[in-house]
Amino acid sequence: MPGRWFEGWGVRRFGFHGLAVEWATERAAALLGRPAQDFGLVVAHLGGGSSITAVGGGRSVWTSMGMTPLEGVMMGSRGGSIDPGVLIQLLEDRRLDLEGLRRDLERGSGLLGVSGRSADVRELEAAAAGGDERSRLALAMFADRAAAGIAAAATRLERLDALVFSGGIGENAGRLRAAIVGRLGVLGLDPISESETGRDRVLDPVEGPEPHVAPGAGDRPVTLRVEAREDLVAARAAAGFV
Repeated sequence: MPGRWFEGWGVRRFGFHGLAVEWATERAAALLGRPAQDFGLVVAHLGGGSSITAVGGGRSVWTSMGMTPLEGVMMGSRGGSIDPGVLIQLLEDRRLDLEGLRRDLERGSGLLGVSGRSADVRELEAAAAGGDERSRLALAMFADRAAAGIAAAATRLERLDALVFSGGIGENAGRLRAAIVGRLGVLGLDPISESETGRDRVLDPVEGPEPHVAPGAGDRPVTLRVEAREDLVAARAAAGFV
C-alpha cells in the first residue's frame, strides 16, 4: 500500500485474538513440559472469528488478521481475505452500496455464506452427510484456507515444534481439525484422529509412535488442542492493577 496510508492515516496491521494466543502458548508450554521461549508454535484459533498466529521465542511474530478482523482465513460468517478488485467492481456496478458490502463481508460470508445454511460446523457436517453439496463445499473450503494459513505462519518460524488448535471450531470439530492437519504433512505433521476431545492435550497421531511430550530440535511437530480462556488472561491482567 502507499506509504501515506500508514504515515498520514494510520493504516496498519493490528491483529486480533492476542489473549487467546497468550493462553494457548502458556498451555502448550505446560503440556509439552518446556519453556515457551524454547519452541516454535502456530496457534490456529478457529471459530466465528478465525486467525492464525506464529509464535517464536514466546511472542507473536506474525498473524493472519490485519487492521480489521476481516482479513485472513475463512470464518463462521466472515470470508477472510478476498480480492479487493471484487469489492471495487461490486461498488462500481452498484450491485452493493457501502453498507450492503459491509453487511455481506461481516455477517454473510464464510461458512454461512458458502453453505447458505449455517455457520455451525455440526449442522454443516450433518447436511453434508445427507448430500448437501454447498455444505460439503463450505467445510472443504474452510479446511483448505485454514491449512494454507497455518503453512504461511510456519514460514515465519525457525522451526515448527507444535500446532495448537483453539476456538470453538478448533477445540470441538474433530473431523474438520483432522482434515486440516491431513493437508499439512509437508510441514512434518502426522495425521490425527477425527475423535473429539473435551480436554487440553497433545493429540495422538492416527499411526506411528505416541507424540513426544517435549519435542526437541529435529523431532516431528505435534498437534495440540487447547481451550481458549481469554477470560483468565484478562482477569490476571486486571488483577495486576489492584
